Amino acid sequence: MGLDREGYVTGLLGTLVGGGGEVQLHGIGLSLVAAAVPKLEVESCRGGACWKQSFERGVPTGPPSKIEGCRQRGTRITLAQLPPVSPADASCLCAQVDHWRRTHPALTIVIDDHAGSKHGA
Repeated sequence: MGLDREGYVTGLLGTLVGGGGEVQLHGIGLSLVAAAVPKLEVESCRGGACWKQSFERGVPTGPPSKIEGCRQRGTRITLAQLPPVSPADASCLCAQVDHWRRTHPALTIVIDDHAGSKHGA
């Protein structure tokens, strides 16, 4: 996900909260998630640079920031300030995450319940 491409991620995440124009299907999914969560941060690392941008309900809180000299590669999306979920919803989410991990072995998903335990692969 290229934060280095001006307006690209903002366009994807803002599709349903005031953005306009055409968007590919993955943009609709990202926009739904962005609109549903209080805070979301996107970190995109490629080409020796790492870009970060924060969003609140799909609206950017500022422009992307750039850090040079980054050796990482890939995209990280962090959801924050989520409300508590029921045990049934948590179980359903964990089952879906396990499926994604099996079908996409290069994908890393970490669930941090902020109670001191992290569940990752």
